[in-house]
Amino acid sequence: MGGQPYVGVSFGIGRNNDDVNSSIALATRGAQASRSDAITGGTDLYPFGSLSWNKDSHNWMTYLTGDIPTGAYNSQRLANIGIGHAAIDAGAGYTYLNEKTGHEFSVVMGVTYNLKNTSVNYRSGIDAHVDWAVSQFLSERWHVGIVGYAYRQLTADTYPTSGLAGALRSQALGDFKSKVYAVGPEVGYLFTVGGQQAYMNLRGYKELGAQNRTEGYALFATLSIPIGSAKK
Repeated sequence: MGGQPYVGVSFGIGRNNDDVNSSIALATRGAQASRSDAITGGTDLYPFGSLSWNKDSHNWMTYLTGDIPTGAYNSQRLANIGIGHAAIDAGAGYTYLNEKTGHEFSVVMGVTYNLKNTSVNYRSGIDAHVDWAVSQFLSERWHVGIVGYAYRQLTADTYPTSGLAGALRSQALGDFKSKVYAVGPEVGYLFTVGGQQAYMNLRGYKELGAQNRTEGYALFATLSIPIGSAKK
């Protein structure tokens, strides 16, 4: 199709700290509870494939990725790094890069289909996400900018609703659709390994407007080193 193929897999090490303060209003009195948890461990595996095209300053791509649940996860823990279930994500993206001025703008839109978490017999609904970045190249290798994302669930979660426990669960959770938005700074660096272009990136996010989802700060460090190239 005249495009440039790319195939890869991602894996990382991370740390997650969670603190929860909860309150329950009863007919006669209220109850409060606090709980904290932290974990350091490996992420899930994320296979990735894409096909991209380029014309002057305009770049397009389509991709297919997913989640293989191999990371640190336990349904009894408050803090986890892995998500505990498989997922498939597909989407497309566009990048404008003016090599003369150093202006860059990127946006990627995708839809995620989640499989059931068999540990808790729970399946998250289908969600949509938009990731964007605006940056300026300070030199041929360095660029800085602002990044952000929007996440919104399209369909309801599904879970057992039979019996008294199921009825109470359904009354408490309902559709349980989630959403969150985020924005923050980024810095990137291009370099060469074995004659091929590699890339490092550091991004920080402040999450906002969360619903049925944790909200806080997130930091991502990415290192991309190609191990092969297409030959014409």
